[in-house]
Amino acid sequence: MKKIKLLFVTVLVLSVFFSSCTKDEGPVDMALVIGKWNFNKTSFTQGVITTAESEYSGNEAGCSKDYIEIKSGGVAKAGDYTSGCVLSQQEGTWVANGNSLKVTVTGSSLGGDFQVVSVTNTEMVLKITTVQSGITITVNQTFTKA
Repeated sequence: MKKIKLLFVTVLVLSVFFSSCTKDEGPVDMALVIGKWNFNKTSFTQGVITTAESEYSGNEAGCSKDYIEIKSGGVAKAGDYTSGCVLSQQEGTWVANGNSLKVTVTGSSLGGDFQVVSVTNTEMVLKITTVQSGITITVNQTFTKA
């Protein structure tokens, strides 16, 4: 009986110890968001199903990658390379609030209220949730620093 109690106490202590060792995800360093970011990979989530990451389909073959540039002072620029590698640029604004990034670029499909999932010196992951025809879809967009 002592062995069963000892085993029970050991399992209880270990489960408390291991469940309390998770790292809390704090706010991201929004200062790292400043810079020019190339569109790199995209995945989509609907319900509990997430597609595998794939190359961003908006980049024209043989051209530089489409990008978003987040500048200090709340200025945002979107760069889109069209066929023939012609660069089309639009300017807009951005505002950060916690881990949220609101981007508004007139004349561009880029814009909305993004959640900054992660950001480092070389990679940024944003996600945005939209409703299309009554279906909720989350777009997960990975950028690399230009």
